[in-house]
Amino acid sequence: MSSKENGTAGHGYIMKAATSFARRKNKSPFTELVNCLNPKWNDDIRYYALQLINCLIVKCPSEKKLAQFLARLENIGLYSELQTMSTIKNNPKILAQLQNF
Repeated sequence: MSSKENGTAGHGYIMKAATSFARRKNKSPFTELVNCLNPKWNDDIRYYALQLINCLIVKCPSEKKLAQFLARLENIGLYSELQTMSTIKNNPKILAQLQNF
């Protein structure tokens, strides 16, 4: 299996796990991930949550699935959390991930 296929398979596993977790919690998939971008969490948690979101975007297997994923994130408040994060000036790792998004 090529590294691209591994990335796509990994994306699928994460999507299935997030969906399964959300069903058990009666929430939308990735709600907890987007909540990790909130300022109440430390910068490391926020950085890794944003890094995971960026990885899922890059590894999305199709444009259709990417559009669905971004729409789901938008519906649970991703853009408002990113706007809040845009005020961070002293953390180059977070700023780099924001630029990648």
